[in-house]
Amino acid sequence: MTSRYWPHAVQPHTTQRGAILIVSLLFLLILTMIGVASMQTTTLEEKMAGNMRDRDVALQAAESGIRDGEAFIEAVASTAAFAGSNGLYGEYQDAPDPFATATWTSNATSRAGTPLEGIGTAPRFFARYTGTVAVDSSSLRVKGYGQGTPGDVATFEITARGTGVAGGTTAATESMVRTFYGRRF
Repeated sequence: MTSRYWPHAVQPHTTQRGAILIVSLLFLLILTMIGVASMQTTTLEEKMAGNMRDRDVALQAAESGIRDGEAFIEAVASTAAFAGSNGLYGEYQDAPDPFATATWTSNATSRAGTPLEGIGTAPRFFARYTGTVAVDSSSLRVKGYGQGTPGDVATFEITARGTGVAGGTTAATESMVRTFYGRRF
């Protein structure tokens, strides 16, 4: 019997070294590392988006508190209500520290605003009467902006605080806004 030569015959097991197994395992390891890094990046971006939303909600709540303060000032008959209690302070009285937690939890130092849907804590504000400004016909005003009329304008400083969605007992984003408001009585 004659032996035949097979040019494409499989090599015996003794000459194979398993290099393809090592290469495929390294390739699988690299793909796994890329997948884990992508998941970590996605998780971080999701947290960042949630925090940005919470910050925006807190700012909107604080601005709502400012609007509540302005509406309150428009509703009072005189500056006599600004006597140093219930979040209303007079011209020569010190307003509470806006960075103290007690300022925003007590009805003696701040007033509750209108509760907003989806927010655990209603916005709060306090207002301080800062004095009266006399406006005469020669006062400077922006050209073409309204008609300046003489008279006294009572000025107020309104500080409001809003919290983000977390609210309640968990740590929530806080936003504070301060504005000045004027009204003629």
